[in-house]
Amino acid sequence: MTIAQSGSNSSQSEQQSLGNRLERNGKLPLHSVREGQAQKHGDRHSDISQAEMVAAVETLIKGLGEDLSREGLVKTPQRVVEAMRFLTSGYDQSLEELVNGAIFDVGHDEMVLIRDISLFSLCEHHMLPFIGRAHVGYIPTQKVVGL
Repeated sequence: MTIAQSGSNSSQSEQQSLGNRLERNGKLPLHSVREGQAQKHGDRHSDISQAEMVAAVETLIKGLGEDLSREGLVKTPQRVVEAMRFLTSGYDQSLEELVNGAIFDVGHDEMVLIRDISLFSLCEHHMLPFIGRAHVGYIPTQKVVGL
């Protein structure tokens, strides 16, 4: 069984969605969002200030019974905010920037397989980071993307 065959049913509809968006104007969409989600441009964090985010982390730490004046925790709220912004920074990256022009016309229908793509993200249920490797396989129709 190939990787493309073992994927979820949603991957086929997501591939069709990306294909439809590519066919419309020959360009990649501005941001990697799923159908039905609003696209956000620029700084996603502009509604809430850095100070408000730091204060929220301070409240969380206090709620856990920790002393914010303890040497090891003094700068922790700021570090947590910076880490969360870094871990979610991919949402602000455009597909054109990510792909960097590596979309090529092809005249074949053989499977393209890319292995060991490093990834990191956040679990949306617990906001905890995870890391992994992805393997992608697909059969191109007109174009391939150079991953």
